[in-house]
Amino acid sequence: MKMITCWFTKREMARRLDDETPLPPPVQHHLRHCAPCQQFYGTQSRLTRQLSHEARRQATQPPPFLGTRIMAAVRQTATTEPQPAAPPRWLWRTTLAVAAIVAALTVLPHLVMQRPPPPHPSTQWFTKVIQLSGGEVLEQATGQTIEEWSVSLDQPLETEIAYVMNDARSAIDSLANRFIPETLLTKGTTLNH
Repeated sequence: MKMITCWFTKREMARRLDDETPLPPPVQHHLRHCAPCQQFYGTQSRLTRQLSHEARRQATQPPPFLGTRIMAAVRQTATTEPQPAAPPRWLWRTTLAVAAIVAALTVLPHLVMQRPPPPHPSTQWFTKVIQLSGGEVLEQATGQTIEEWSVSLDQPLETEIAYVMNDARSAIDSLANRFIPETLLTKGTTLNH
């Protein structure tokens, strides 16, 4: 136990000597009763004082006008280096023209080729229902019963629900294949469709 306490105490003493701050009371208490830590603290204190004294003694001031000479050398280097020549004006115009042509050729076919899909047959019936009122609806619906007419109106929604269900099944199967361990999948554990 004493060895661990000494190790922590020595680390704290070294840190406090480097920071030039006083030792905390628990470290001072340990230092009063531990001869190896007293010896360590004395050695470290002397080394720190000597290093600080030598550093102050060897500190020198930079020569006068050093900053001015450095900046003059930088300016001289900047003016003696050749500047890159600006590209000719015709190059910019040509580049812009080529970019505009490429953009037009890329976008134009997509704009020309896009046509809205034909409306679903039930959409046509729905539009007629909205336009007509009361008895006119039944006159337009001759040859079809109300039930057949209702089925044709519900068809797009039922188709969309079927697509959503297929997408959900595919997503669940994909997740199962990625996250369920293979040993469980090979034992016949599959998702029912």
